Amino acid sequence: MKKLMPILFLALLLLGCTQTNNSAKNKSSSKDTANSAATTTLNISNIFPFKQDVQLKYTSSESPTSNSNIYIDFIKTNRMQFRIVTSDSSVGYVLENKNGELRLITSRNSFYYHEDLTSIQNVTPEIILKEPLVKGTSWLLPNGNKRYISKDNVEIATASGKYIALEVTTESSKGKIINYYAPKVGLVKTISNLTKKSISSLEAIVEDAVATETVNFYYPNPEKDSLMFFKRQLHFKTGDAAKTFFEKYFKEAPTSSLTKVISLNTKIEKLYLNTTENKVYVDFSKEFRKEMNLGSSGESAVLKCITNTLCDYFNVDKLSLTVEGKPYESGHIILKSNEPLYIDAGLKNIVEFK
Repeated sequence: MKKLMPILFLALLLLGCTQTNNSAKNKSSSKDTANSAATTTLNISNIFPFKQDVQLKYTSSESPTSNSNIYIDFIKTNRMQFRIVTSDSSVGYVLENKNGELRLITSRNSFYYHEDLTSIQNVTPEIILKEPLVKGTSWLLPNGNKRYISKDNVEIATASGKYIALEVTTESSKGKIINYYAPKVGLVKTISNLTKKSISSLEAIVEDAVATETVNFYYPNPEKDSLMFFKRQLHFKTGDAAKTFFEKYFKEAPTSSLTKVISLNTKIEKLYLNTTENKVYVDFSKEFRKEMNLGSSGESAVLKCITNTLCDYFNVDKLSLTVEGKPYESGHIILKSNEPLYIDAGLKNIVEFK
Protein backbone atom coordinates (compact mmCIF):
# COMPACT_ATOMS: atom_id res chain seq x y z
CA MET A 1 0.00 0.00 0.00
CA LYS A 2 1.50 3.31 -1.03
CA LYS A 3 -0.61 5.68 1.08
CA LEU A 4 0.81 7.56 4.06
CA MET A 5 -1.17 5.62 6.65
CA PRO A 6 0.02 2.02 6.13
CA ILE A 7 3.72 2.60 6.85
CA LEU A 8 3.10 2.82 10.59
CA PHE A 9 -0.37 1.30 10.52
CA LEU A 10 0.75 -1.91 8.83
CA ALA A 11 3.82 -2.14 11.04
CA LEU A 12 1.52 -2.19 14.02
CA LEU A 13 -0.98 -4.40 12.26
CA LEU A 14 1.28 -7.09 11.00
CA LEU A 15 3.61 -7.90 13.86
CA GLY A 16 3.43 -9.80 17.07
CA CYS A 17 1.50 -12.86 16.01
CA THR A 18 3.69 -15.94 15.97
CA GLN A 19 1.36 -18.51 17.42
CA THR A 20 1.29 -21.97 15.86
CA ASN A 21 -2.23 -22.08 14.41
CA ASN A 22 -2.27 -22.24 10.63
CA SER A 23 -5.67 -23.70 9.84
CA ALA A 24 -9.23 -23.73 11.08
CA LYS A 25 -8.63 -26.84 13.16
CA ASN A 26 -6.24 -24.86 15.38
CA LYS A 27 -8.57 -21.96 16.13
CA SER A 28 -10.06 -23.38 19.31
CA SER A 29 -6.66 -24.09 20.84
CA SER A 30 -5.42 -20.60 19.97
CA LYS A 31 -8.46 -19.08 21.64
CA ASP A 32 -8.07 -21.17 24.78
CA THR A 33 -4.38 -20.32 25.07
CA ALA A 34 -5.01 -16.61 24.60
CA ASN A 35 -7.89 -16.47 27.06
CA SER A 36 -6.06 -18.44 29.76
CA ALA A 37 -3.40 -15.76 30.29
CA ALA A 38 -3.94 -12.55 32.22
CA THR A 39 -2.88 -9.42 30.36
CA THR A 40 -1.33 -7.97 33.53
CA THR A 41 1.36 -10.68 33.60
CA LEU A 42 2.62 -9.97 30.09
CA ASN A 43 6.02 -8.74 29.02
CA ILE A 44 7.27 -7.88 25.52
CA SER A 45 8.50 -11.41 24.87
CA ASN A 46 5.02 -12.79 25.62
CA ILE A 47 3.45 -10.40 23.14
CA PHE A 48 6.13 -10.72 20.45
CA PRO A 49 7.83 -14.13 20.69
CA PHE A 50 10.10 -13.76 17.64
CA LYS A 51 9.57 -16.92 15.64
CA GLN A 52 11.11 -18.00 12.37
CA ASP A 53 9.54 -19.40 9.20
CA VAL A 54 6.03 -18.06 9.64
CA GLN A 55 3.71 -16.27 7.25
CA LEU A 56 1.05 -14.06 8.86
CA LYS A 57 -2.12 -13.27 6.94
CA TYR A 58 -4.34 -10.29 7.66
CA THR A 59 -7.61 -9.11 6.12
CA SER A 60 -8.66 -5.49 5.71
CA SER A 61 -12.08 -3.85 5.59
CA GLU A 62 -10.84 -1.47 2.88
CA SER A 63 -10.76 -4.04 0.07
CA PRO A 64 -9.39 -7.52 -0.75
CA THR A 65 -6.38 -5.86 -2.41
CA SER A 66 -5.52 -4.28 0.96
CA ASN A 67 -5.02 -7.69 2.56
CA SER A 68 -1.46 -8.24 3.74
CA ASN A 69 1.12 -10.92 4.46
CA ILE A 70 4.31 -10.73 6.44
CA TYR A 71 7.41 -12.90 6.27
CA ILE A 72 10.21 -13.08 8.84
CA ASP A 73 13.55 -12.43 7.13
CA PHE A 74 16.02 -12.52 10.02
CA ILE A 75 16.12 -12.96 13.78
CA LYS A 76 19.35 -11.72 15.38
CA THR A 77 19.42 -11.93 19.20
CA ASN A 78 16.86 -9.32 20.28
CA ARG A 79 16.06 -8.03 16.78
CA MET A 80 13.69 -9.26 14.12
CA GLN A 81 13.48 -8.18 10.49
CA PHE A 82 10.29 -8.77 8.55
CA ARG A 83 8.59 -7.60 5.40
CA ILE A 84 4.98 -6.57 4.84
CA VAL A 85 3.73 -7.59 1.41
CA THR A 86 0.52 -6.24 -0.11
CA SER A 87 -0.79 -6.36 -3.67
CA ASP A 88 1.29 -3.34 -4.68
CA SER A 89 4.14 -2.96 -2.19
CA SER A 90 6.75 -4.63 -0.04
CA VAL A 91 8.13 -2.78 3.00
CA GLY A 92 10.90 -4.00 5.30
CA TYR A 93 11.05 -3.36 9.06
CA VAL A 94 13.40 -4.10 11.95
CA LEU A 95 12.08 -4.38 15.52
CA GLU A 96 14.11 -4.54 18.72
CA ASN A 97 13.05 -5.93 22.10
CA LYS A 98 15.17 -4.06 24.65
CA ASN A 99 14.81 -2.69 28.17
CA GLY A 100 11.10 -3.40 28.40
CA GLU A 101 10.33 -1.73 25.09
CA LEU A 102 9.45 -2.97 21.62
CA ARG A 103 11.18 -0.51 19.29
CA LEU A 104 10.87 0.17 15.57
CA ILE A 105 14.50 0.61 14.46
CA THR A 106 14.16 1.15 10.74
CA SER A 107 11.97 0.63 7.68
CA ARG A 108 12.65 0.48 3.95
CA ASN A 109 10.14 1.04 1.17
CA SER A 110 10.15 -0.88 -2.13
CA PHE A 111 11.85 -3.76 -0.34
CA TYR A 112 11.52 -6.33 -3.11
CA TYR A 113 14.99 -7.78 -2.57
CA HIS A 114 16.54 -9.73 0.32
CA GLU A 115 19.05 -7.94 2.53
CA ASP A 116 19.89 -8.02 6.24
CA LEU A 117 19.10 -4.65 7.87
CA THR A 118 19.35 -5.77 11.50
CA SER A 119 22.67 -4.00 12.17
CA ILE A 120 21.23 -0.53 11.47
CA GLN A 121 21.35 1.76 14.51
CA ASN A 122 18.75 4.31 15.60
CA VAL A 123 19.15 6.57 18.64
CA THR A 124 15.53 7.75 18.49
CA PRO A 125 13.47 4.64 17.68
CA GLU A 126 9.70 4.63 17.78
CA ILE A 127 8.34 2.67 20.76
CA ILE A 128 5.61 0.25 19.71
CA LEU A 129 4.96 -1.19 23.19
CA LYS A 130 6.28 -0.31 26.62
CA GLU A 131 6.23 -2.22 29.89
CA PRO A 132 4.50 -2.53 32.26
CA LEU A 133 1.80 -3.82 29.94
CA VAL A 134 -1.07 -2.53 32.08
CA LYS A 135 -3.74 0.11 31.67
CA GLY A 136 -2.35 3.61 32.13
CA THR A 137 1.17 3.06 30.78
CA SER A 138 1.82 5.84 28.26
CA TRP A 139 4.68 7.32 26.21
CA LEU A 140 5.40 9.86 23.48
CA LEU A 141 6.51 9.03 19.95
CA PRO A 142 9.38 10.87 18.20
CA ASN A 143 6.83 13.01 16.31
CA GLY A 144 5.15 14.05 19.55
CA ASN A 145 2.07 11.83 19.24
CA LYS A 146 0.87 9.99 22.34
CA ARG A 147 0.58 6.22 22.68
CA TYR A 148 -0.86 4.53 25.74
CA ILE A 149 -2.46 1.34 27.05
CA SER A 150 -6.12 2.38 27.21
CA LYS A 151 -7.83 -0.83 28.37
CA ASP A 152 -7.10 -4.40 29.37
CA ASN A 153 -9.12 -7.62 29.30
CA VAL A 154 -11.03 -6.59 26.17
CA GLU A 155 -12.75 -9.41 24.26
CA ILE A 156 -11.88 -9.32 20.57
CA ALA A 157 -13.23 -11.55 17.80
CA THR A 158 -11.31 -12.27 14.57
CA ALA A 159 -11.37 -14.91 11.84
CA SER A 160 -8.68 -16.75 13.80
CA GLY A 161 -10.68 -16.85 17.07
CA LYS A 162 -11.73 -14.85 20.12
CA TYR A 163 -9.14 -13.30 22.43
CA ILE A 164 -8.87 -11.38 25.69
CA ALA A 165 -6.68 -8.50 24.63
CA LEU A 166 -4.77 -5.41 25.70
CA GLU A 167 -5.96 -2.19 23.99
CA VAL A 168 -3.26 0.28 22.90
CA THR A 169 -4.26 3.67 21.50
CA THR A 170 -2.18 6.06 19.40
CA GLU A 171 -3.47 9.63 19.18
CA SER A 172 -2.54 12.18 16.52
CA SER A 173 -4.05 15.33 15.04
CA LYS A 174 -5.60 13.16 12.32
CA GLY A 175 -7.34 10.74 14.65
CA LYS A 176 -6.65 7.48 16.46
CA ILE A 177 -5.26 4.03 15.79
CA ILE A 178 -6.38 1.37 18.27
CA ASN A 179 -4.49 -1.92 18.43
CA TYR A 180 -5.50 -5.07 20.30
CA TYR A 181 -2.77 -7.42 21.55
CA ALA A 182 -3.62 -10.89 22.84
CA PRO A 183 -1.36 -12.88 25.23
CA LYS A 184 0.89 -15.37 23.41
CA VAL A 185 -0.61 -14.22 20.10
CA GLY A 186 0.23 -10.55 19.65
CA LEU A 187 -1.58 -7.99 17.53
CA VAL A 188 -4.92 -9.48 16.50
CA LYS A 189 -6.89 -6.44 15.42
CA THR A 190 -6.44 -2.78 14.46
CA ILE A 191 -9.09 -0.08 14.13
CA SER A 192 -7.97 3.10 12.41
CA ASN A 193 -9.96 6.35 12.50
CA LEU A 194 -7.59 8.59 10.54
CA THR A 195 -8.89 9.75 7.14
CA LYS A 196 -11.62 7.11 7.33
CA LYS A 197 -12.44 4.14 9.48
CA SER A 198 -10.77 0.85 8.59
CA ILE A 199 -10.42 -2.45 10.39
CA SER A 200 -7.72 -5.09 9.95
CA SER A 201 -7.57 -8.41 11.75
CA LEU A 202 -5.65 -11.64 11.96
CA GLU A 203 -6.91 -14.31 9.55
CA ALA A 204 -4.34 -17.13 9.63
CA ILE A 205 -0.76 -18.16 10.39
CA VAL A 206 1.22 -20.47 8.11
CA GLU A 207 3.97 -22.49 9.76
CA ASP A 208 7.16 -23.56 7.98
CA ALA A 209 6.52 -20.83 5.39
CA VAL A 210 8.84 -19.54 2.69
CA ALA A 211 9.00 -16.19 0.92
CA THR A 212 9.33 -16.83 -2.81
CA GLU A 213 11.04 -14.43 -5.20
CA THR A 214 11.32 -14.92 -8.96
CA VAL A 215 14.72 -13.79 -10.27
CA ASN A 216 16.12 -13.49 -13.79
CA PHE A 217 19.57 -15.10 -14.01
CA TYR A 218 21.63 -14.17 -17.08
CA TYR A 219 24.05 -16.60 -18.77
CA PRO A 220 26.35 -16.38 -21.80
CA ASN A 221 25.35 -18.21 -24.97
CA PRO A 222 28.72 -18.75 -26.74
CA GLU A 223 27.16 -20.36 -29.85
CA LYS A 224 25.13 -17.26 -30.63
CA ASP A 225 27.54 -14.77 -29.06
CA SER A 226 24.70 -13.43 -26.93
CA LEU A 227 23.15 -13.57 -23.47
CA MET A 228 20.00 -15.34 -22.34
CA PHE A 229 18.10 -15.22 -19.07
CA PHE A 230 16.46 -17.99 -17.10
CA LYS A 231 13.78 -17.46 -14.45
CA ARG A 232 14.51 -19.11 -11.12
CA GLN A 233 12.41 -19.13 -7.98
CA LEU A 234 14.29 -18.43 -4.76
CA HIS A 235 12.58 -19.77 -1.63
CA PHE A 236 13.72 -17.82 1.44
CA LYS A 237 13.29 -19.08 4.98
CA THR A 238 14.20 -17.05 8.04
CA GLY A 239 17.95 -16.46 8.12
CA ASP A 240 18.63 -17.23 4.46
CA ALA A 241 21.05 -14.82 2.77
CA ALA A 242 20.53 -13.76 -0.84
CA LYS A 243 24.19 -14.29 -1.69
CA THR A 244 23.79 -18.03 -1.01
CA PHE A 245 21.25 -18.34 -3.81
CA PHE A 246 23.19 -16.19 -6.26
CA GLU A 247 26.37 -18.13 -5.61
CA LYS A 248 24.53 -21.42 -6.17
CA TYR A 249 22.82 -20.46 -9.41
CA PHE A 250 25.75 -18.56 -10.90
CA LYS A 251 27.46 -21.99 -10.81
CA GLU A 252 24.56 -23.81 -12.50
CA ALA A 253 23.71 -23.04 -16.12
CA PRO A 254 20.21 -24.30 -17.03
CA THR A 255 21.49 -26.08 -20.17
CA SER A 256 24.78 -27.18 -21.69
CA SER A 257 24.37 -24.58 -24.46
CA LEU A 258 24.73 -21.81 -21.86
CA THR A 259 27.83 -21.11 -19.78
CA LYS A 260 27.91 -20.96 -15.99
CA VAL A 261 28.99 -17.60 -14.61
CA ILE A 262 31.43 -18.58 -11.84
CA SER A 263 33.53 -21.65 -11.05
CA LEU A 264 32.49 -24.25 -8.49
CA ASN A 265 35.15 -23.03 -6.02
CA THR A 266 34.22 -19.35 -6.24
CA LYS A 267 32.41 -17.80 -3.29
CA ILE A 268 30.49 -14.56 -2.92
CA GLU A 269 32.07 -12.91 0.10
CA LYS A 270 29.78 -9.86 0.22
CA LEU A 271 26.62 -8.72 -1.51
CA TYR A 272 24.64 -5.62 -0.57
CA LEU A 273 22.87 -2.54 -1.90
CA ASN A 274 24.15 0.95 -1.12
CA THR A 275 20.90 2.94 -1.16
CA THR A 276 22.72 6.30 -1.07
CA GLU A 277 24.62 5.51 -4.26
CA ASN A 278 21.92 3.30 -5.80
CA LYS A 279 24.68 0.79 -6.47
CA VAL A 280 25.06 -2.94 -5.79
CA TYR A 281 28.33 -4.14 -4.27
CA VAL A 282 29.54 -7.70 -4.79
CA ASP A 283 32.87 -9.16 -3.69
CA PHE A 284 34.10 -12.56 -4.92
CA SER A 285 36.79 -14.88 -3.63
CA LYS A 286 40.09 -15.15 -5.53
CA GLU A 287 38.85 -18.20 -7.47
CA PHE A 288 36.54 -15.99 -9.50
CA ARG A 289 39.48 -14.57 -11.40
CA LYS A 290 41.92 -17.51 -11.20
CA GLU A 291 39.49 -20.18 -12.44
CA MET A 292 37.61 -18.20 -15.08
CA ASN A 293 39.76 -19.46 -18.02
CA LEU A 294 37.92 -17.46 -20.69
CA GLY A 295 38.95 -15.24 -23.57
CA SER A 296 38.23 -11.53 -23.63
CA SER A 297 34.73 -11.89 -25.14
CA GLY A 298 33.78 -14.69 -22.74
CA GLU A 299 35.07 -12.73 -19.77
CA SER A 300 33.13 -9.66 -20.84
CA ALA A 301 29.96 -11.75 -21.20
CA VAL A 302 30.38 -13.16 -17.68
CA LEU A 303 30.74 -9.68 -16.19
CA LYS A 304 27.65 -8.54 -18.08
CA CYS A 305 25.65 -11.51 -16.80
CA ILE A 306 26.61 -10.82 -13.19
CA THR A 307 25.84 -7.13 -13.59
CA ASN A 308 22.49 -7.74 -15.29
CA THR A 309 21.40 -10.34 -12.74
CA LEU A 310 22.28 -8.37 -9.61
CA CYS A 311 21.24 -4.93 -10.88
CA ASP A 312 17.94 -6.33 -12.11
CA TYR A 313 17.32 -7.98 -8.73
CA PHE A 314 18.11 -4.85 -6.69
CA ASN A 315 16.46 -2.55 -9.26
CA VAL A 316 19.47 -0.31 -9.85
CA ASP A 317 21.62 0.35 -12.93
CA LYS A 318 25.21 -0.04 -11.66
CA LEU A 319 27.39 -2.52 -9.82
CA SER A 320 30.75 -2.44 -8.07
CA LEU A 321 32.57 -5.76 -8.57
CA THR A 322 35.65 -6.63 -6.55
CA VAL A 323 37.78 -9.69 -5.84
CA GLU A 324 38.95 -10.05 -2.23
CA GLY A 325 38.11 -6.38 -1.70
CA LYS A 326 40.15 -5.10 -4.66
CA PRO A 327 38.93 -3.82 -8.06
CA TYR A 328 38.55 -6.57 -10.65
CA GLU A 329 41.63 -7.01 -12.84
CA SER A 330 42.63 -9.61 -15.42
CA GLY A 331 44.73 -9.88 -18.57
CA HIS A 332 41.77 -8.52 -20.57
CA ILE A 333 39.85 -6.16 -18.29
CA ILE A 334 41.06 -3.76 -15.59
CA LEU A 335 38.56 -1.84 -13.46
CA LYS A 336 39.62 1.28 -11.59
CA SER A 337 38.77 1.79 -7.93
CA ASN A 338 35.02 2.49 -7.60
CA GLU A 339 34.54 2.12 -11.37
CA PRO A 340 31.03 0.72 -11.88
CA LEU A 341 29.71 -1.82 -14.33
CA TYR A 342 26.37 -0.82 -15.87
CA ILE A 343 23.33 -2.92 -16.62
CA ASP A 344 22.64 -3.58 -20.31
CA ALA A 345 20.67 -0.76 -21.89
CA GLY A 346 18.94 -3.37 -24.05
CA LEU A 347 18.06 -5.69 -21.17
CA LYS A 348 14.48 -6.07 -22.39
CA ASN A 349 15.73 -7.42 -25.70
CA ILE A 350 17.58 -10.36 -24.15
CA VAL A 351 15.76 -13.61 -24.90
CA GLU A 352 14.49 -15.91 -22.15
CA PHE A 353 15.64 -19.51 -22.12
CA LYS A 354 12.71 -21.91 -21.71
